[in-house]
Amino acid sequence: MNRSQVTRYTRQEAGLAYLAVTLFIDSPDGRRYLEFQLGDEPGDRASGYCIVDGPPTRFQPGDGIEQLVTMLSSHACVYGGLLAARLDGPDLVLVFDEEAARVFGWPRELPLHLAITDDDRAGLLAGLTEVLAVGPNGTTPVVAL
Repeated sequence: MNRSQVTRYTRQEAGLAYLAVTLFIDSPDGRRYLEFQLGDEPGDRASGYCIVDGPPTRFQPGDGIEQLVTMLSSHACVYGGLLAARLDGPDLVLVFDEEAARVFGWPRELPLHLAITDDDRAGLLAGLTEVLAVGPNGTTPVVAL
């Protein structure tokens, strides 16, 4: 993994409020985008977090409903789907359930090398901890970050 990014938009900025943690993964098949998203208002958090195989273009403040619909319909999204997240040395190891592994075409256990700065790592871990604390139907993954 080359890079991570934590983004928080307010409803005033983007028309919706959410917290997103994005991992940019380079592989022999090219760049992959793995994003954990969580609605950032109490009413929006009822569904819990979702995992997105994020597109290269992101929804930005000022974009309209067409751009939002295009973003949401252009990639796979699974609510829940993550069983565990842990640090193993320099690697972030994500363990997915069968549905998420099938939808995204990933192995059930996916180790991601954290080739990022200490500041980015701290932001990534704080963002993931917050997102993964709110799971669909009250089900949260085992988090050891």
